[in-house]
Amino acid sequence: MPRISARISRWYTLEQRLVQGERCLDQAVTAFGVRTVEFTADRGFFLNGEHLPIHGANVHQDRAGWCDAATHSGIGRDVALIRESGMNFIRGAHYPHHDQFAAECDRQGVLFWSELCFWGIGGQNAEGFWNASAYPPHEADRAEFEDSCLRAMTEMIRVNRNHPSIVAWSTGNEVFFSDDEVIPQAKDLTRRLVELVHDLDPTRPAAVGGAQRRGFDELGDVAGYNGDGASLYHKPPWPNLVSEYGSVIEDRPGTHGPRYGHGVDTPHAWRSGIALWCGIHHGSIVPDMGRMGFIDYFRLPLRSWYWYRRELRGVEPPPWPLPGTATALRLSADRMTIATDGTDDTQVMVELVDASGNVVADERPVRIEVVEGGGIFPTGTSITLSPDNRGLLDGVGAIEFRSYFAGPNTLRASADGLPPAELTIEAVGGERWRGQPRRLSPGPPSMSFLPSSDAPRLLSAKRPVFSSGSVADRPAHLVTDYSTGEGWVSATNEPGAWIRVDLEGLWQVDTVTVLLGEPDAVPYRLEVSDGQAAEEVATGTTDRRLSFDLRGRALHAVKLVFPEAPAEIKEVRVHGR
Repeated sequence: MPRISARISRWYTLEQRLVQGERCLDQAVTAFGVRTVEFTADRGFFLNGEHLPIHGANVHQDRAGWCDAATHSGIGRDVALIRESGMNFIRGAHYPHHDQFAAECDRQGVLFWSELCFWGIGGQNAEGFWNASAYPPHEADRAEFEDSCLRAMTEMIRVNRNHPSIVAWSTGNEVFFSDDEVIPQAKDLTRRLVELVHDLDPTRPAAVGGAQRRGFDELGDVAGYNGDGASLYHKPPWPNLVSEYGSVIEDRPGTHGPRYGHGVDTPHAWRSGIALWCGIHHGSIVPDMGRMGFIDYFRLPLRSWYWYRRELRGVEPPPWPLPGTATALRLSADRMTIATDGTDDTQVMVELVDASGNVVADERPVRIEVVEGGGIFPTGTSITLSPDNRGLLDGVGAIEFRSYFAGPNTLRASADGLPPAELTIEAVGGERWRGQPRRLSPGPPSMSFLPSSDAPRLLSAKRPVFSSGSVADRPAHLVTDYSTGEGWVSATNEPGAWIRVDLEGLWQVDTVTVLLGEPDAVPYRLEVSDGQAAEEVATGTTDRRLSFDLRGRALHAVKLVFPEAPAEIKEVRVHGR
């Protein structure tokens, strides 16, 4: 897909002053650009009247060590990494981002989808915890919840509406992960949010992200389809894009290849574009779900990032580090001078190199410390990067460094058996460092986990389901819906038909139960995957009910394959922790 710039070619400045007589009481300066945006159901997306295929990524704004305490330069670093890969679009998943995020998208020429924090997560809902129903099941909570959503949408639009990079206001993500009995109320709230967008900003569409279940895709101006939605909905009667594809769990260095699947790499005139899940690793309470980026939590690219850069921009990847023993450390930073006002930082990088200066895949831990100056890492005056915390992999590590005091900051990197390396970062502005107490970041917020229970939970409810093909009225996703009484029917009776349930993360799976229809006594094999490799764990012939004991295996997906003719599958239930 060719890279097409989304930059605004001409900028304007609006100066506003509140005066009383000769006295100026207040003033503000707003930069803005003028452009047109159009999502169509049959011709895709148009920017300023020119067709622009969207190819982007979902991005959270939290980062290693600093969590959500991102600086302006850190946000700029994130946007630049997406842009440099050749992509032209960012979906702000799944909450309103700091307004600097839109400002950086303006500056760097990247389209931005701004999204509300109304979202759900698959599996069995548990009220009072992170995997609760997206819409509240208790009536006493609903008025306050709806008011909060409407207020948040109002604030998101009013804060960000002058940013021309924003092409859509999204009402949320995968809200269909609500308890069955409140789906009508969840839809009603989505409609109210769509109407609010129309009232507050008639120049931009109201999008519904993750709309691939329960008819949510028909509620807004643009439908975003996640996961299996890319294959379920071909040429829908409304504007649309694939708002999430990929979902590969990887650490650096990773695989040098694309994360396409289910036909998303095939362009369609009616599809406005596609967005990778996800751009950058992020924090997550769900095991391993936060490690699906093509850039890691420390803002270093995986090899898949280099694949996209070559595909979209024609830039060849660098030589990969080879296994070896380092003889030296190399310390560098992307900014040698930083401001002290809290908006600035620098990314400090350490590399383990051989005698020729080549990076080698030596993964011994490296400690970086402040030996002079008032700057800090997220852990204080020193930090250790290692494979254990994923801060140093494949011979390279990185961390963001900042200072609230002016003056030089000498950083020293050290590792067993290697001479130390030093680097000086100059902090400018404000009070100079004279040994004052540093402003250390607070500890991470408390988190609520599910209560311990001996009973496994249902992990597969409403999860994405993929298959070799389905008849039109019996799609694969019915096997994890559990509300229709109908299941998947293969598109053909040819050998090799298959169906796969994606658990969207790594879970400890205890049992898999499959309910089947006709015909009986069909040969099958069960395959499981941890997100990296697949393994066959069972074979046999079908009965109307199949049960498999997987004894707490860490799994990302389960797949049933029919080497001969397929059988109808009514339900797949995966239980675990």
